[in-house]
Amino acid sequence: MFSKTEVLLYAAARAQLVDEVINPALEEGKVVICDRYLDSSIAYQSFGLGENPDFIRKVNEEATGELYPDLTLILDVEPETGLARLKERLSQESVDEDRIEKKDMEYHKRVRQGYLFIARLQGDRIKTIKADGDKEAVHQEIIIEAEKLLLQKKFAH
Repeated sequence: MFSKTEVLLYAAARAQLVDEVINPALEEGKVVICDRYLDSSIAYQSFGLGENPDFIRKVNEEATGELYPDLTLILDVEPETGLARLKERLSQESVDEDRIEKKDMEYHKRVRQGYLFIARLQGDRIKTIKADGDKEAVHQEIIIEAEKLLLQKKFAH
């Protein structure tokens, strides 16, 4: 798939998700948890594929009405470890890798570097959690970060 096509397809899907699910939930005062959002497009399509990050940001901001998450958690693990875990899980579920998961290791390393770069630029909104250790310890770190945000929002109102 052409990289610009990939950017536009993800932005279109994100626009639909924001319109149909995320905004209505936020209007009802609900907490929304989303797996991958605009930062993922920057990491995958810009760092991974070499697409212009300004183009990706502009398209996605237009698609989402400039809606950004209050908190983004990056579960950081070496690509070799992450892909090994993924392959193990997929084999247990009898599911094949998708086209992105099949990309070479250099692509996955660039994506990881993209996430870490974005986290350094936006450390107030993005928290990086080392995910190469014990599952329960990672889970507890996620809970701690989520609780911090929820407490801030509670006392801000």
